[in-house]
Amino acid sequence: MRNFKALTIFLTAAITIALLASCVERKPERLAKKDSPVSGRLKEMVAAQDKLVANPTVSDQTKLDSMLVFREETLNLISQALVREPEDQYQAALILQASNAPTGAESCLLAYYLAMQAAEKGLDQGRFLAAAAYDRYLVHCGLPQRYGTQYVTDTNGIMTLYPVDTTFPDSERVALDVPRLDQQVKVIDRRKEQQGSGLKPIH
Repeated sequence: MRNFKALTIFLTAAITIALLASCVERKPERLAKKDSPVSGRLKEMVAAQDKLVANPTVSDQTKLDSMLVFREETLNLISQALVREPEDQYQAALILQASNAPTGAESCLLAYYLAMQAAEKGLDQGRFLAAAAYDRYLVHCGLPQRYGTQYVTDTNGIMTLYPVDTTFPDSERVALDVPRLDQQVKVIDRRKEQQGSGLKPIH
């Protein structure tokens, strides 16, 4: 029953986002100067989520349970068409793409669309978040990422890129404020020169 309810909320949210997107002209708009009724709550959830992730004394299961609650509340707000302002869309995207929950792939895809809408309305930081959310969606699906925002780390703490689709054009990366792939590889190579590796995935 809980899974059916979550699926219903997710589908309603997805349809709402699609309808809102059809009303958005693909050009920057003036950002809203005042918070919407849901702004405070979204920011509270983002702050709480960040604290959970950074707290080593909290169990992974507790973190996951809390993030799923935040995610469900965010989806409910979206399904009621309450997440319309660019800053709210950005905050909602941060919540939806943050954790590796069982519904992570779908939530990351919703986060991508929300971040893109925020960017189209003039919120610059929405561009990189859109790239990161889409890459995370692909990683969840077991596919190579496109932009190069997701990493794996080795036993020494050195990061390297999760497999990347090298046929994806750099122009698309630059359009979302992501460095060109060769620039990213150079940074990683410099790190590898300093220390050895023994790579393991980050989940």
